[in-house]
Amino acid sequence: MPPRAIRYATDAGSLFFPGRADDFFPLGPGVSEAALCAEMARAAYIRHEEPSEKARLAGILGRVGFTVVDHLDADGTQGFIADGQTREGRAIRVIALRGTEPDDPRDVLADIQAWPQPWPGAARVHAGFAKALSPVRQRVMSAIDGSPREVVVTGHSLGAALATLVASVRPSTRLYAFGSPRVGNAALAAMIGPARQWRYVDYVDAVTTVPPPQGEVGYVHLEPAAFIDADGVVEAGLSDAEIRGADERGIPLRDLTDHAPINYVAALMGLPA
Repeated sequence: MPPRAIRYATDAGSLFFPGRADDFFPLGPGVSEAALCAEMARAAYIRHEEPSEKARLAGILGRVGFTVVDHLDADGTQGFIADGQTREGRAIRVIALRGTEPDDPRDVLADIQAWPQPWPGAARVHAGFAKALSPVRQRVMSAIDGSPREVVVTGHSLGAALATLVASVRPSTRLYAFGSPRVGNAALAAMIGPARQWRYVDYVDAVTTVPPPQGEVGYVHLEPAAFIDADGVVEAGLSDAEIRGADERGIPLRDLTDHAPINYVAALMGLPA
């Protein structure tokens, strides 16, 4: 097995404050769409309050030929919209939504409001996630509807949940979700379908196990999923049941460190597709 292009990270900073990293896009633009979106999802953690951080984000995305179209920042929900090209030369628009910031109580509140609420069609979704999307929903939808480019929505953790909600109501989009919790019921999953979603689970990532499946609420994951094993090897096309039961292989708190965005990036960098 070839060595990983990026080391596996066990430090708290990679898990809790990924936006502070200085190692974005180490392989440049010549990576798969999945790897590109994994890095976009990590870059969504860069804070927008300071002009210097906005400039830093612009510089990071410029390394792979992307230009920021809009910064999303409303009532605790953040992300960005950027235009660029895939390595194959296709013009795309990426909408990246930020995951949970542990020092922002609004994010924590969104995560724990796990009761269901109605969604278009027969879907029922996590109320906290729907509420977190609400402040930026109209701008995101306008960015999708008004774009002549292919549109990809992505995010990590809470950001993956928000991206899933966006993809469910915009069938023209593709979804890349990293370390996503369960977002809604089977009707929500049916709104997206397997052909335009790629959900990644890093080994024993604890966040991918919540909220609990089925029960009265009926929470399910999008399927199939791509599973990243203990050595960083990606196996696609698995059901949620098929990716459970792994051991931690001697890494302390691996169910937490596997959730770090950089560890999704590490597994996906260098993949041929």
